[in-house]
Amino acid sequence: MKMSSKILMIVLLLLSFSLPLTDRAYAMAQISLQNNSKFWLYLYIDGNFGCGPVMPSGFCTSSVKEGSHRLEARKGGDPSTTIMYEPSVNIGDGTSPTWTVNYEEPATVEGVWEVISVNLDTNRALIGSRLTILKKEDGYYEARTTDGSGMNSGNATRITRTYQKKLSEIIAEDGTFPPSLVPLVAGIKVPLNVSFTLSDDGNVLQQVRDRVGVYYRANPVIYDHYETFPGHVKITYKRISGPVFKPTQ
Repeated sequence: MKMSSKILMIVLLLLSFSLPLTDRAYAMAQISLQNNSKFWLYLYIDGNFGCGPVMPSGFCTSSVKEGSHRLEARKGGDPSTTIMYEPSVNIGDGTSPTWTVNYEEPATVEGVWEVISVNLDTNRALIGSRLTILKKEDGYYEARTTDGSGMNSGNATRITRTYQKKLSEIIAEDGTFPPSLVPLVAGIKVPLNVSFTLSDDGNVLQQVRDRVGVYYRANPVIYDHYETFPGHVKITYKRISGPVFKPTQ
């Protein structure tokens, strides 16, 4: 065999050994996502899909090239669903580190609530009724109750609303005033305030709102005036459910 042929064979043999070694170097570096949150999560590496979905208390593993990587734990494929982010995680050749995600969704007033207690006997009929609070895209909250709905401003743990209500409606709903008083207050509107405050554990919602007193003379019925008692009405809710997040398939 000629010398040139032997040299060519040696070069080919060296190449055949070097390629698998390079592949092994890439495959031996791995990163695992340990999901300690209550959501289904996906692992994204440098903005690209790594593995998932991972159920709560589960994990998944993805092969990576050794070096520094950006890690994201997402609820879905969109970057806006990221709940945890690591800008630079160094993964050494042949290592298999685990990235643990410990995350709890901040408690919010969102969800379905049920009345469990009231401070006034006149409101006992409200016990068992439900309230639904939904977050609006502009940061406001919408409250839907058995007695109407309205927009609220505030934050995740306390929202407030100021509105006007007809005095005739207040008198009619109270049920203790003579019906003949209703037409005497036509056109009168009362400014009212209501607030919802979340407990520290996120399971109790306290509503506080103004109460209106109406003064009138009897025999014959003559309207005199009304008075507002700030924060006199208190209603306590327990959480029935909260926002539900499902894995994106």
